[in-house]
Amino acid sequence: MARRISATVGICLLSWPLLLGAEPLSLGQAQQRAQSASGALQANVYELQAWQERASATQWLRAPRVTWSATGLAYEKTIDVQYQGAALLPGMTQLAVDEVIAQQGVRSQLAVQLPVYTGGRISATQQQAAARVTQAEAEHALAMEQVERRVIDRYFDVQLARELERIRWETQNVLAGHRHRAERFEQEGMVSRLQAMQAHVAHDQSMRQWRAAQQQRFDAESALMSLLGTTELSCLTTPLQVVKVSDLSDPGDRAHPAMQALLAAERQAVAQVTVERSARKPEVFAFGVAELNRSMAALNDPDWAVGVGMQWQLSSGVNRRALAQAAEAQASQTRALQAQTQQDLMLARAVGQGRFEHSIEALHWLTSDLALTEENARLQEAAFAAGQATSLDVTDAWLQVAVGRLEKAQLQHQHLNALADWLQAQGALADLDSVLMTSSTSLCEER
Repeated sequence: MARRISATVGICLLSWPLLLGAEPLSLGQAQQRAQSASGALQANVYELQAWQERASATQWLRAPRVTWSATGLAYEKTIDVQYQGAALLPGMTQLAVDEVIAQQGVRSQLAVQLPVYTGGRISATQQQAAARVTQAEAEHALAMEQVERRVIDRYFDVQLARELERIRWETQNVLAGHRHRAERFEQEGMVSRLQAMQAHVAHDQSMRQWRAAQQQRFDAESALMSLLGTTELSCLTTPLQVVKVSDLSDPGDRAHPAMQALLAAERQAVAQVTVERSARKPEVFAFGVAELNRSMAALNDPDWAVGVGMQWQLSSGVNRRALAQAAEAQASQTRALQAQTQQDLMLARAVGQGRFEHSIEALHWLTSDLALTEENARLQEAAFAAGQATSLDVTDAWLQVAVGRLEKAQLQHQHLNALADWLQAQGALADLDSVLMTSSTSLCEER
């Protein structure tokens, strides 16, 4: 029997291979690793950079547009020159001369055009680009939040699975000792064969439960390792715990990233309305043009010219009024989505806060129950040794202790999930790591 128990202990020590000799990993460190390993998050960063560059490209829309052009050409021009004054002299007739001018070469021009009035198109385009950057930043914050939440869920799934495995191991270890005593008492004639068999069956059942807990722990660790982009998992130093309401800071009027994205989308739609309306208005511009190769310029073309011009597109084949109405409808759509999102966030905050506070109360009530079941198990052990309790009484008592400990671990897990839901609804999920306690790294070595 001693050899069997030693073998079981050896198997248990092998069930935590990832904890031995590994560096500690807090929740915050796990989130940083997941962010570095997330290809989707990296793609989102590139998208944000692209929108920032597009917005930067609109900063100089009011600057003069300078164009240099060069044209290779050959041409002839006939000039009819009449000497009208010759007819006034006595004895002379009117003279007419046809002069042919031929040129071949490169004509080069430099033109400058400065927008003076565009109907609000330039300002609206710049506002639209800036709003799109704001939307991209909010979407990036949402993507970061999603990665953080997945890490939180999987991190504490591992902590719960390890705690359940530990509880199952301790339970089977206690029942193994009880089985050993029951078999010894049977040999001494102190208990019946039935009670010894009951202890044997209870221990075997606890071994099966422990093995199932091992598999659950392995699955949870695999999911977390996949998220972190690693093939090994170090000791997790942010344990399951209870957070008090007094430990939380007031997020204030912090805007949720989802609301920020919708507000930015509304500003883009409003700017698009201005863009569409500006297409139906005249444009005024100042201009200047200079001939760089005057020898190739036509005789009636000036060497340089400056002035102010106006351009008004009277018809384009596109219903600009309909496009403006479409942009207005899109703006109304974003306002409706804002109202719905605000309602959803308020509900999520209320539900998350309620679940969080209820979990604190449930854990408080469970403390006395757990203390009672542990004391009852010790009394049943003593009564069994004195022949006043059966093996089944002892088994049931320790199983009740295991149930209480499992329920406590699950309640702590639900408690942290509720806290994460509450903070996420407030747009403050990143604050979770700062309010959680990190255990000593010696805990990893002890395990």
